[in-house]
Amino acid sequence: MVNNDLAEGVYAASGAGNNTVISSKYALTRKYAGDQYNMYEQYIIKFPDLPESGVQNKISVDLTVNGSGVTSAWAMNTGSISYNGKLITINLDRWQNWMEFQVECSAHDFTLS
Repeated sequence: MVNNDLAEGVYAASGAGNNTVISSKYALTRKYAGDQYNMYEQYIIKFPDLPESGVQNKISVDLTVNGSGVTSAWAMNTGSISYNGKLITINLDRWQNWMEFQVECSAHDFTLS
């Protein structure tokens, strides 16, 4: 599968710091789709309505896992992720408006929305 942009989602969240910003969208991009030997996929989630710098953004958003094969997920930089079998919860806590994360899988037969 070729790396590609995924659909935008809608959520309600707020930034923290000197300003409070209400954001309405995120953009999810697959950075690496994996293959039969590399059983993981890497993504970047970006919140374009939030400041890129100067404010510590604290956001939580749920991504629905469609399909099967996901075994775990983890944050690749500041923030945290949890996976409960149906949802991947992303907790962004950084001075940027994006975060990278990795999804471990037993098969590449899932999508995130």
